[in-house]
Amino acid sequence: MISNFINNYKEESNFVNYFVYNYANRAEKWAYCYRNVLGINTNMKLERKNRQLKYEEAGGTVMKRLDKTISLLLAAIAKKSLSRVISIERGKLTSRVALIRKRHKLSEEMGDKYDSVVADEKHIVTKSEGSSIFLEGNRTSKEELNEFCFRRLATNTA
Repeated sequence: MISNFINNYKEESNFVNYFVYNYANRAEKWAYCYRNVLGINTNMKLERKNRQLKYEEAGGTVMKRLDKTISLLLAAIAKKSLSRVISIERGKLTSRVALIRKRHKLSEEMGDKYDSVVADEKHIVTKSEGSSIFLEGNRTSKEELNEFCFRRLATNTA
């Protein structure tokens, strides 16, 4: 199959050389049968874009004329570019950013609720309310210790 492809495109020698050097000998990198256990289907994005063009942009009609299809594609690209610029400017709040903001707010509210003591190169951090005790060694400064504690406590409360 690859030999047929190479024979069909002999006149495109630069591309054929590139293809043979980078892909022909590495079927496990590009063949789906080797990647199906990963749960990733790279065709999903392509199929989604095709569905968007066909049903949302073209209204579900079959595009037969090349000029109308190109016009539709250009309009879809312009629409997508505009929505991308708007989302960048707006600063879309993702679940990851929301989680970071929540943890940051919790760490700011912690403030003086925790006390730390240095004993034998170990820091003992106690919570003034309750009985939580954290031990951590090899911390060089109080700022580093506070940063560690806030990260640890924020992940435990989230």
